[in-house]
Amino acid sequence: PHQTRGPQPPPQAPPPNPWGRTVPARTSAPVPGTAHLRRLLRAVADTPLILWHYATHPRRIGAVAPSSRFLAQAMARWVPIPPGGYVLELGAGTGAVTECLLLRSVPPEQLVAVETMPRMVEVLRKRFPGIHILQGDARQLTDLLRQHLGPNVPVSAVVSSLPLRAFSPKDQQQVVRQIQQLLHPGRRWIQFRYRLRHEPSLHWPGFRVRQTIVVWWNIPPARVVLYERTTEPNPTPD
Repeated sequence: PHQTRGPQPPPQAPPPNPWGRTVPARTSAPVPGTAHLRRLLRAVADTPLILWHYATHPRRIGAVAPSSRFLAQAMARWVPIPPGGYVLELGAGTGAVTECLLLRSVPPEQLVAVETMPRMVEVLRKRFPGIHILQGDARQLTDLLRQHLGPNVPVSAVVSSLPLRAFSPKDQQQVVRQIQQLLHPGRRWIQFRYRLRHEPSLHWPGFRVRQTIVVWWNIPPARVVLYERTTEPNPTPD
């Protein structure tokens, strides 16, 4: 015979949490702080490569460690967004500043990283496959850009980690002349240096100093200088 079941008891509530709070379920969301940890581990991993290049080419490498996150952010924050042209990074190294430029929302297709060391170029190409990475000499910058990106490349800003003070006076002038030729009046050149004193050597023909800041949380501490291209005539190409 068919038996009719009586009313079922209500489901029992889960036992109370003895700790007095709700324990959230485990999710796949990133743990806060892991991005900073990844950058720190990457900097540690990059240090031997930079040390080796510093020992073999001291005039091309200005420091014995990658630029800190604080220095890279200080440089990237002066890049105009949206750029309105290519953002040109000189002396990209292993990509400390490159990463901050992308985090600053510089479009990858408008970011051009120039590096002369072949092994560092390999590192950059593995880490940043979506940007333009050019191996070449900043003293022939206009020719390098013309060869890879075509004539009349519009450059919105230049971000330079080149150790200009380690260059000979002639090489310094050649690099600055190349930057002059690429930037229209009002465009920006961001450069850092390890000499902290504000002195006449901060000034270059064709540019005026808009702002400077010292980044103490770097090894060694560094001064970031924001230059603006003036209306002086472009120099005659070499």
